Amino acid sequence: MNGSPGKLPSLNGLKAFEVAARHHSFKLAADELGVTQGAVAQQVRGLEAELGVKLFERMPRTLVLTGEGRGYIADISRPLRAAALRAGAGGRASVRAGNHCRLQPGVVA
Repeated sequence: MNGSPGKLPSLNGLKAFEVAARHHSFKLAADELGVTQGAVAQQVRGLEAELGVKLFERMPRTLVLTGEGRGYIADISRPLRAAALRAGAGGRASVRAGNHCRLQPGVVA
């Protein structure tokens, strides 16, 4: 992946990618996120541009993860879920560059 070392990709792009990967659909991802299908597709395209890789093969009625997409979703899914669960529990999450998510209850970054 060609992103700049130490620079986090767009968190909106990561979220759009993770939801689209789960549903294999920009439409279903948009429904879950409460945005338009075009907004999800744009966020994913932006993430692909930031990373310098193609994450999905776009088929007529579905999305198929590329090899790079499968590897990337494996890297980001757990930290994103942990951050979402922690945020839902009232704690604060801080995300660092790389594949790690450090959770700090009650600490404002």
